[in-house]
Amino acid sequence: MKIIRRGLYGLLPVILFVMMGFVGATFDDPRISLIDYSTRCDIVLTGMASEITRSGLLEVRVNGFNTSHSYRRLEYLVEWYDTNNMKIDTIMSQWTKAPAFQESSFTLQAIAPNERACDFRILIRKGE
Repeated sequence: MKIIRRGLYGLLPVILFVMMGFVGATFDDPRISLIDYSTRCDIVLTGMASEITRSGLLEVRVNGFNTSHSYRRLEYLVEWYDTNNMKIDTIMSQWTKAPAFQESSFTLQAIAPNERACDFRILIRKGE
């Protein structure tokens, strides 16, 4: 029993460090949503970046981490909005497949359909 207790106590700092790393790395942006429960359990969003490309289009990247021991199929939909917060209808706004390999990071990326797009919403769900 003493060996098992020491082993568990020895692992405790490592377990806490890993848990704090995942919790500390998460972020909250109301423009990005995990829309089904199964993705909320295994997928942790860790960051987001956006920039204007040389051609004047908004580019968005969302970083995440699959905490599960299994490969996850994801799909994401990007909705683009203009300066009046009106949705821009475009054929580019469709569900896009993205892999999330086991215990690995991933990136979702999108480029606006035109220069009017200055804001966005991203919906992420379990893929089929």
